[in-house]
Amino acid sequence: MKAVPVSFLSLFFLVYHSTIGFSQKLENMPDKKLESGSDSLYFLLHKISSADPSLSKKHHTFVSSSAASPQDSSSSSSFSYSYTYRNEERSYGKKFMRGEKLIGGSELVGMGILILLPKKVTKWQDDWMQDAMRNLKRSWTHMPVWDHDTWVFNYVGHPIAGSYYYNAVRSQKASVLGSFAFSAFQSTFWEYVVEGIAERPSIQDLFVTPIGGAILGEATHRITLKMQRNGFSFFEKAFVIVLNPMYAINNGFKKKYRRIPLYN
Repeated sequence: MKAVPVSFLSLFFLVYHSTIGFSQKLENMPDKKLESGSDSLYFLLHKISSADPSLSKKHHTFVSSSAASPQDSSSSSSFSYSYTYRNEERSYGKKFMRGEKLIGGSELVGMGILILLPKKVTKWQDDWMQDAMRNLKRSWTHMPVWDHDTWVFNYVGHPIAGSYYYNAVRSQKASVLGSFAFSAFQSTFWEYVVEGIAERPSIQDLFVTPIGGAILGEATHRITLKMQRNGFSFFEKAFVIVLNPMYAINNGFKKKYRRIPLYN
């Protein structure tokens, strides 16, 4: 039976109405705020002082000294500091392309691992390489199938992979929906192009990878942000490297700061 392949757009619109409200709430949660209580205090005092200039001088020294980072303690008292992320001011297209470079390389490594695994694990045919083009054509002209991989592959491995896709752009300050769209695109690309040379796309994987990945990815993203506020301990770094490696690749573990003028 001929069929147009399932694309990331179909997944996107499937969950759009259920996620739009959720994403709007998340976008207003703590990671949109500055990293410390003193930064929040700065905005409060700045708002007050804007309305009443007489209060400006009174709070000037206190705010600048409490909001500045340890690295910048000797900086001018007319500036505050906020944590920055790689590409946070860049367009979504720039974030998408960097995510694609990171994930594309990872997928090549993943494909190499799958090739080396025993056939009883992957359930690939022995002659898959010789028939790669035939299999690819079949993947694009037939409906996806319900695969019979183990539950560890389908419901543990794929959500983890999806969370890596998701955080490849989320760790660059992309939105929740933008990160989900990237994850869905990468999942579809894997099923129809990378793995499509060996087997037909999997129904479970097309849905579990982006949806499970977005849930797990957002959770690990927020846990990571909470950890970085006071600096990463050894075990927290290990957690991030295993469950949110894209954050470590994009931002490292050393904080980077942007100077913000206290007064206009």
